[in-house]
Amino acid sequence: MGTRSITRVLDESNNVILTMYRQMDGYLEGHGVELVKFLKDFKITNGIETNVAAKTANGVGCLAAQLVGHFKTGVGGIYLVPTSAEEEEYNYTIRVLDEMVTLTYTRGDESGTLLPVNADKIDNFQQVVEFLYPDKYFENQWRKILVISRDDRHITGFDLKNNNQVKRFLLEKVFGGEDKVFASSK
Repeated sequence: MGTRSITRVLDESNNVILTMYRQMDGYLEGHGVELVKFLKDFKITNGIETNVAAKTANGVGCLAAQLVGHFKTGVGGIYLVPTSAEEEEYNYTIRVLDEMVTLTYTRGDESGTLLPVNADKIDNFQQVVEFLYPDKYFENQWRKILVISRDDRHITGFDLKNNNQVKRFLLEKVFGGEDKVFASSK
């Protein structure tokens, strides 16, 4: 069974102009990362300029259309659904605020910000933490995570030592336990 998600694009008045359903891989490490890669560094304009950068949208409606074009590559997988569609396990919201693209997510009671995520925006996040965590070969690796969310079982965030990939870490697997998760400087 797939991890379903809904991605909504809101206009400047907070009206939903696009609701996109993804049937599989809707989790943060899948669809969340793909959304960040697609949206990162997008330039939003009001009118079409002569020297258009590769990642440019003429307003939020143009951005929504490009989003569908990017993700819809064949039969199935991605669907456009009514704006009233119910929430899924993962829910993403894209907004354009002052010509800057923002991306947030919710999953049950958990929520967080995925964009903006460039160096001058890091203060928008709760904190950076460091800890030892096993890799796929069960060897402990030092991790430095820009925290998106944290609960009593997980830390979710951008792995600053692994190409800023969004990852979820089980606290029970942290070497030395939760007491060995240290806040560090941003």
